[in-house]
Amino acid sequence: MYYPSVDKHMWRTAISRITELKKEHVVYVLLLLMPIFMVTVRHWLSTFFGLIVLYSMAYMFSNNSLVLKVSRESNILRWVVAFIFGLSIFLLPFLLLPLFSESIRPWIASLIGIIVLLAMIYYFRKESFVSSFAREEVILFWAFGLFFLVFILTAVVNGWEKEQTRYLGNEIRYLLFIPVYLAIRQVPDAQKWLLTGLVFGILATFWEEIVNPDAHYYGRFIAVYGPLFTGPVTGLMAAILLVQLKTIRNIWLGVAIVAAIFISIIPIVQTDARSAFFVFPVLILISVLYLGKGVQKVFIMSMTVIVLILLYSNVDKVNNRIGKAYTEYAQYFAYKNPAQEATILTSVGLRIEMWRVTPSLFMENPVLGVGRGNYQKSAKQYTESKRFHRDIASHSHPHNAYSEMLISKGVVGLFVFFGITLLPLVMLLRDYKKHAHSAISGIVLITGYLLFSLVDASTFIKGNYIALYIVFLSVFFSYHIREKRLTTE
Repeated sequence: MYYPSVDKHMWRTAISRITELKKEHVVYVLLLLMPIFMVTVRHWLSTFFGLIVLYSMAYMFSNNSLVLKVSRESNILRWVVAFIFGLSIFLLPFLLLPLFSESIRPWIASLIGIIVLLAMIYYFRKESFVSSFAREEVILFWAFGLFFLVFILTAVVNGWEKEQTRYLGNEIRYLLFIPVYLAIRQVPDAQKWLLTGLVFGILATFWEEIVNPDAHYYGRFIAVYGPLFTGPVTGLMAAILLVQLKTIRNIWLGVAIVAAIFISIIPIVQTDARSAFFVFPVLILISVLYLGKGVQKVFIMSMTVIVLILLYSNVDKVNNRIGKAYTEYAQYFAYKNPAQEATILTSVGLRIEMWRVTPSLFMENPVLGVGRGNYQKSAKQYTESKRFHRDIASHSHPHNAYSEMLISKGVVGLFVFFGITLLPLVMLLRDYKKHAHSAISGIVLITGYLLFSLVDASTFIKGNYIALYIVFLSVFFSYHIREKRLTTE
């Protein structure tokens, strides 16, 4: 005999079990899984960044302290109206296809940006909402919001074209820092779960380098996003894990972290990425400075330097790449006039030439720049007049994040760029003396990004790099603010 009431009871029981899951469990799982395959599986990082954003938006609109209390009927009516209105907006560009032929692709990204902006305007007008944050957090929210708005401003001033539309999806991620941070700051163990994910992430990267021949190209380990992402990110993960050894109390966890750090050297070396060879030892030395005290610090520092020198001098890949960089540097300065050279510029020569053209492009519009995505078009004017080598116009951006900001967004853009990088770094360094254990992870993260940016602009213009920076900074900065409050109250 079939009893509908039994099925109904089973469904209710199952639903009640699901609802017992705490919201922080969702964040913990996402932060644990995000780093594991972000180097080895295509779209893994973007997928989990998207899931974190979706959770963050759901949290913002469902938190009782952030929404108005209304009756059940009014709430249902409100959501029905919102759904119909949202569906109408979404379908609008398809109904007006000729007018929106260039903007349908980023339409969803534009809607997300509008929703986040409206939400921020609404919530930040509430005195109770703003007062719950530390001053440093509010400043950081404004910095990331302004960074996105400057992109919109420079794009509109310089003429919004197809290139600006293409980059909108990446730039809008900076605006999403706000809801992501709001959600992550609510879960106390976010840093612990992210760090656990980093250990597994290094192991997964090492395994990919060992067993997957398709992850190599001309003898270089490229994984899925190329060596200029794989090498630096693996080195950054190792450096962040290294500074945790000072506060680790579980010996087996400490052993796992040390093993992961040593294992990370193999994929880093195999990427053949000079940016990783340059920044990784610097980050390791910064971490070692944090770990030791007095004579112990000098000893650990000396041993680390010796190990790095032995490693770099005895590993052929590292030796060859560093030697090649010096040769390319000397070759470039041997040219009487690089612009007149018929040969293709080397990797180092190209970067130097891009640095050299930066002041000229900057002076075209020193306040707001030439606009994101307009570098190549602007650089062609200088190559056609034979003032600079033609190779600088064969790339969509200069291989230096600081040049990219100055050229595309001018002084205003560089100022807000420092607002999302140097400003939080200064805040963490200011608190370092009293709260070193909570500030150091964020210091390593930001320092790594700033150093990598000297030889590559991908750190702040490519979606995977941006997603990593936003999530990691949200975790480390919110952890620092929480620990700072606990020790001062």
